[in-house]
Amino acid sequence: VQVGDDAMGSTRLSFADYRDRIFRAANLFRRGAGGREPVVAVIMPFLPDAFVAMWAGGIAGRYVPINPFLDVEHVAAILNAAKADILVTVPPERGRGVWERLDALLERAPSVGQVWLVGADAADPRSFEAALGREESALGFAPAGDPAGVCAYLHTGGTTGSPELVRHTHEGQLFQGWLC
Repeated sequence: VQVGDDAMGSTRLSFADYRDRIFRAANLFRRGAGGREPVVAVIMPFLPDAFVAMWAGGIAGRYVPINPFLDVEHVAAILNAAKADILVTVPPERGRGVWERLDALLERAPSVGQVWLVGADAADPRSFEAALGREESALGFAPAGDPAGVCAYLHTGGTTGSPELVRHTHEGQLFQGWLC
């Protein structure tokens, strides 16, 4: 698995390293939510760390992937509807996307208490990579065991003009993977 892109530098990971990265992120998210199941919003390009954050969010609690090209008001409405408490994104200098307006977004989404930036300088306290380095590579909690439990919220355009979230279960995602 390749983590990063040419602009951010890239690293190749074995499957075991990729799994460890996911478990470290799950520990980070669960700890960041005070031991309860968090809702982790992921707003970033399809870099491998986006998948790390989504898998980890589903293990620690729930995740909600959000299209980075929606306007700030729409993204804030999704964050609020999902009651997201953790946001994983990229630094504003990454270019076009809602992350360019991160401060405005956070003002409109009061439930978000933590922000992690993929590709930020290691000295930045919001550096996702630096935070992962401080976590254990073994899960520090028992993940949900109910296959019918919700692991993700996916937003739709809806017909009401406001965000609608579709709940995905662990077994539903496995079934969809099997179909692919």
